[in-house]
Amino acid sequence: MKWPILIMVLMVTLCLWSTAVAGQDANQYKTPWPSVEPAGSGGPGIDLLLRTVVSLLLVLGLIIGLAVLTKRIGPRLSKVRGRQITLVETMPLGSRRALHVVEFAGRHYLIASTTSQITLLASRPCDSPDRGRS
Repeated sequence: MKWPILIMVLMVTLCLWSTAVAGQDANQYKTPWPSVEPAGSGGPGIDLLLRTVVSLLLVLGLIIGLAVLTKRIGPRLSKVRGRQITLVETMPLGSRRALHVVEFAGRHYLIASTTSQITLLASRPCDSPDRGRS
């Protein structure tokens, strides 16, 4: 997906532009738009408005970029290594009923679960010890 790259490029561009604008004196910075302040008031006018909009866009870009990054990388970081119990597969059978294949101690267990009980249906040795792990 190209959105994270586009967001990062936009954020870098906005950062560079806002630092260039902030480094200049307000009186030297000329914009093609008329000033928001009344003539002769000496206020920053459109410069302040532009800086506010750029800052808002920068913060929104950071929030969106971090959300996308968290969604992509977060699940990988939360996986715990060295678990002894692994859920290999789940097959839903209807409303709140399912079959689960669980790997534990080199064996696969077929378990049926409903809202009121869990039942062991079958057990067999694993074909290969790392088959269910990703």
